[in-house]
Amino acid sequence: MIHALTQARETYKVALRQLPIEDVARKLGLEPHGRRARCLRPDAHKNGDRSPSMSFDPGRNIFRCWVCTGVGGDTISLAMLALNSDFKTACGWLSENFGVSRLKLGLAGSSVAASPPRSPAPRPNPEPGIEEPSAEVCAVYEDVIARSRITPAAWRYCKRRGWPYTILEKLGIKAIANPDRMFRTLVEAHGLDLLLRAGIAAHPKDERTGDPDVSRPPYFRFWKWPLLFPFRSRKTGRIVYLQARHFGTKPTTGRDDRWQNVGGRISVLWNDPALGQLKPRDRVYLTEGIPDGLTLVAQGLPAVSFLGVGNLRDALIRELAPFDVVIAAQTDKASQKLIIDLGPRFAALGVRGIVKRLPSGTKDVNVFFTEPTRNGQ
Repeated sequence: MIHALTQARETYKVALRQLPIEDVARKLGLEPHGRRARCLRPDAHKNGDRSPSMSFDPGRNIFRCWVCTGVGGDTISLAMLALNSDFKTACGWLSENFGVSRLKLGLAGSSVAASPPRSPAPRPNPEPGIEEPSAEVCAVYEDVIARSRITPAAWRYCKRRGWPYTILEKLGIKAIANPDRMFRTLVEAHGLDLLLRAGIAAHPKDERTGDPDVSRPPYFRFWKWPLLFPFRSRKTGRIVYLQARHFGTKPTTGRDDRWQNVGGRISVLWNDPALGQLKPRDRVYLTEGIPDGLTLVAQGLPAVSFLGVGNLRDALIRELAPFDVVIAAQTDKASQKLIIDLGPRFAALGVRGIVKRLPSGTKDVNVFFTEPTRNGQ
């Protein structure tokens, strides 16, 4: 009985710790900008934490202040800090505000005598569903796409990669013709606060700390990344995320800066509407990164994409459960690690994965289709 009660308590605490850290922060009134917020101990900062120093890591579901010693942890720790409360009070607040109760977890009552003595405690959902952005944030993304077009430079770039014009139009892939004008127009239409929340605008980083400096004017996040790839939800029809790319083929700095995102959680896979056109046990191709997925779509194949393993949450993998998922894998170490990482997760979530390896030396799916002679096709 003691073991069963201990197990029940642990299950309850695990459920609270798996609440999305950014959602908990908003509920506590922290108002995160991107993945940062002002520290809850401003008196410990020289400038009252004018440049937000608290960051959130959605992948690990933790927070940390980069100035204060020992300030960080999980959702329960965040609630304790914000409420200035003890562990039990913080757990009670999370339960009340997020609807996580012992009753819903099948753990009602302090006594375990009524339960079969050897029954394992029910496991909570390992990950809550990923909430889509607000309607006003979606409206910003849709306005950005509506004010963009397939520019000559964008068409040249896409044509070289074998992406037909008709496919670009169908998927809403466009480019920003004049970034300065676009930013001014968006500010007039939506206001800076909403653009900051949507990740379209951002504050410059402090050169010393690397944190956003909110004392300086925000800038347009896509100022040098004109090519836009919208993520549309098949459930709502709304654009819920944007990724952008510059037209160069190589990084312009020491790091890979070819891509730019609006930040925050990604609630759908890229090309999510394609899943709504499939029947159970149909094949769907899954790629890491949009270019390979877009290349497969151009070849007439149903494909969806994710942006790095850290963004491929269990809720997104579950969307693939009705289908046979084909992963086009390269032969490099990174691709092999990806397969190793995804295999157990697919199995645990009941998703059938099929690995298709590209020929040795083939850089990616796009090269495989656009350079057939080189790849022995």
